[in-house]
Amino acid sequence: MKNKQSKLLYKPIRKLGFSDHFCTQCNTMGFKTIDEILKTERADLVLRESFSYHWLEELVSFLQTHNQLHLLQ
Repeated sequence: MKNKQSKLLYKPIRKLGFSDHFCTQCNTMGFKTIDEILKTERADLVLRESFSYHWLEELVSFLQTHNQLHLLQ
């Protein structure tokens, strides 16, 4: 399981099947991997340019689909 988690966390976001819009927003916010997003404080995350709750919803859905939602908490 840890290997699967590592593949998700460190693989480039553009290669994980996210929407183009999500990928563009990540690029604007300076994120290249899910790990970089998860290491960002929530308070700082919502203040970033291009943050939206639609973006967050796509991230949550992705993590939930891969049984990794606990990483966001």
